[in-house]
Amino acid sequence: MKLNELRDNAGARKDRIRVGRGISSGKGKTAGRGQKGQKSRSGVSIHGFQGGQMPIYRQLPKRGFKNHFALEYAVVNLDSIQKAIDAGKLNAADVNVDTLLASRLITKKLDGVRLLARGAITTAATISVNSASKAAVEAVEKAGGASLDKLIRDRQEKLQMLNRSSIEKMVVEDGVIYVIGHKSPDSDTVCSAIAYARLLNLLGHAAKPVITESLNNETSFILKEA
Repeated sequence: MKLNELRDNAGARKDRIRVGRGISSGKGKTAGRGQKGQKSRSGVSIHGFQGGQMPIYRQLPKRGFKNHFALEYAVVNLDSIQKAIDAGKLNAADVNVDTLLASRLITKKLDGVRLLARGAITTAATISVNSASKAAVEAVEKAGGASLDKLIRDRQEKLQMLNRSSIEKMVVEDGVIYVIGHKSPDSDTVCSAIAYARLLNLLGHAAKPVITESLNNETSFILKEA
């Protein structure tokens, strides 16, 4: 047996029918469509037509929707990470998206990496991913690992902070960002100023929330820190 002698089994490949190639082929002239009628014409689509009665796809109600903003995560489980650590493919001190990709635990980054809690992890590991289940977080921390992806919880806190009303203004003085909110009974910009200052602190900036007594006085933001 040689490479040039390799063949498929008899009947494994079947040639497609070439229609309209002469009457001797058996599929010439009308090309298997019969004579006249709507089905013999080109450009006609009657799939799903049920003779005029209400078709089944119109009888049934619509259900659900497609979320065009949904994120598709590459999934990795605890047992897979533990096996890779035991095999020396991963460094427990620094497990992140790039190292997971290099060790072939994931093949694509997609919209990020999500850690799930299948199996168990016994090594104290520092894992930084884009998303994680609550059970996975608890399992990693129980194994003595560093606080699992503090960035995840920080990011969630940031989103909660951003879901507030707008602030009045921000002023930079001596390297400090003053986030200004106006104190008034019918305004929630005070809590917004506090939230944005926390957000800036999480991002590594020196920031302080400040409540102004009067918006007309440009220097009044120094009067009272929240």
